[in-house]
Amino acid sequence: MPISSSSQSSQARIAEFSSEKKVEIIADNRENPDLIDYLRKLGAEVTVKQMDLGDFQVSDKVIIERKTTRDFEASIIDGRLFEQAVRLEEFEKPIIIIEGKEGKPEAERIHQNAFIGAMIAIIMDFNIQLLFSKNEYKTAELIYIIAKREQLQERRPIRFLDKRKALTFEHQQFRVLESFPTFGPQTAKKLIDEFGTLERIFQADEKELAEVIGPAKASKMKELLTKKK
Repeated sequence: MPISSSSQSSQARIAEFSSEKKVEIIADNRENPDLIDYLRKLGAEVTVKQMDLGDFQVSDKVIIERKTTRDFEASIIDGRLFEQAVRLEEFEKPIIIIEGKEGKPEAERIHQNAFIGAMIAIIMDFNIQLLFSKNEYKTAELIYIIAKREQLQERRPIRFLDKRKALTFEHQQFRVLESFPTFGPQTAKKLIDEFGTLERIFQADEKELAEVIGPAKASKMKELLTKKK
């Protein structure tokens, strides 16, 4: 929904959030211009540039990814979610804000259990914080509050990362394993913990794999590794 600050309630919120000392926020140039404009009305100095990682940076430790419920769901379906999560770990305190109807994360195209499972994996496996808002208007306020806490209370500077860090060796292993259908970070971790190397995983027989990841995934993995066209 578009953001409008013309109503009395919007003006009241702007007055409530504004402070004498400005905070800085870096925003990706593909983000909603209305959201960026509202951040400025709240009192932030917003620098817009192309970001390779995240949608908003508010300190040297905090990066924020903004997703609608539909975006989050689509990233589960096409497998992008966990790849993005790996990249967000480059920051000490990554956050994903999910916008949904009434602030409730409800799936539309996949089973709700799968939707919730993905959220739990993001929190438990990647140590990424999840926040929820009901629209862009509330998302902007969350971003501004986080920026104020980081810069004015915690005294953390904002520093734009021009270059992405190289993935760790473990993350590279995970990426290879997560390329298999239905394999997520938990499955990859089980295999690495059990076998240690990709070579040993790929050389294991189906029975050995099944003891770790179950017969269905083991069968599919061996089929992909050994079957010709």
